Amino acid sequence: MAHKQKITKHKAAEKLFIFAILLYPMLQFCVMYIGVNANSILLAFKKYDVDFNVSFAGFSNFVYGFKMLFSGELIFIAAKNSILIFLITLVIGLPLNMLFSYYIFKKKFASGAVRFIILMPSMVSHMVMGLMFVKFVENVVPAALGSFNIEVPNLFLDDRYNLGIIIFYIMWTGFTSSLIMYPNAMSAISGEIIESAKLDGVSELQELWYIIIPLIYPTITTYMVTGVAAIFSFSGPLFIIYNYNAPSNVYNTGYYLFKKVMAGDGLRDYPHAAAVGLIFTFISAPLTLGVRNLMEKFGPQAED
Repeated sequence: MAHKQKITKHKAAEKLFIFAILLYPMLQFCVMYIGVNANSILLAFKKYDVDFNVSFAGFSNFVYGFKMLFSGELIFIAAKNSILIFLITLVIGLPLNMLFSYYIFKKKFASGAVRFIILMPSMVSHMVMGLMFVKFVENVVPAALGSFNIEVPNLFLDDRYNLGIIIFYIMWTGFTSSLIMYPNAMSAISGEIIESAKLDGVSELQELWYIIIPLIYPTITTYMVTGVAAIFSFSGPLFIIYNYNAPSNVYNTGYYLFKKVMAGDGLRDYPHAAAVGLIFTFISAPLTLGVRNLMEKFGPQAED
């Protein structure tokens, strides 16, 4: 009897210890995620007057957001750029991610150096990396091309080049996460499968297309779904490069909402920003679920 009581007390103490360990992160989650998002939803239905008195706004903030979105305002440009950045990084970035990841997986010549160069942005803070990139574009590029008598404008302010420069930086820094995920997923593939393919005379390109990519397809799906979910929340390096003074043609929705909150009309702009954020959530949520379902439906596993 005493032994059973001792075991019961031990289990109770163990459960209490686990509860105490999990209490702090659970409180953080409730306050910083549930609380913040719930407050954002409530803000979308409020309005503040000049004296910051709050009142119920109904759906007027949403009507205002839709009017701006479909009237060619800055928010429309921001949404268009967000979609454009995603599509370009998908069409160009994903194949490059696969090729570089496969190159590293096969441990080709200087693959370690290639991985170090591509992963370098993740080794320092985003702010430091962004400032280094700004100084390189503003000083090194003009000096290098100037030696060939090529006059270079300010690439960050010239409408012909600035969006392209931003997309290049996003793609380059985006390699860091993919070169962690994809090579690790490739390394989990059984060596017997790779060896069997070699014995059958499969070339490396065929190995990548017919063996590697189908076997890491769940990882690709995860990468794709998270990318679609972040289309309208990603701001990129705009604040690092431009502070609050980015040209209108490079705006994306993440930067638009950030500036709306941080450099807008204070508390009176919060309800508008919250409503616009919810509008983009209503757009991206079904889009994300649709992309996930399509990839799961038409993926290699559907052939089993």
